Amino acid sequence: MSARYQMHEAKAKFSEVLRRVCAGEIVTITFHGRDIAEIRHVGEDADDFEGHVARLMRDGIVSEDPPTLPVLSPIARRPGGLARFLKDRE
Repeated sequence: MSARYQMHEAKAKFSEVLRRVCAGEIVTITFHGRDIAEIRHVGEDADDFEGHVARLMRDGIVSEDPPTLPVLSPIARRPGGLARFLKDRE
């Protein structure tokens, strides 16, 4: 569960925001309708790398699958294209 507060509202209700974060909620702060910050509970395992990576994977931010890269094709179709290009620039 997550909560959303406008920036001025989060400032006025900061204690309430922190209570919600301590209860395990993620609080999003907005400014003029745009998300500008997320406040999350740090937790016991703040320095635990494996736990951090697991959270990122659970949230869909990172993936184990390698990215699919497009197949690159050569620009110069004939040998010596670079030499011809450089000669034309002289």
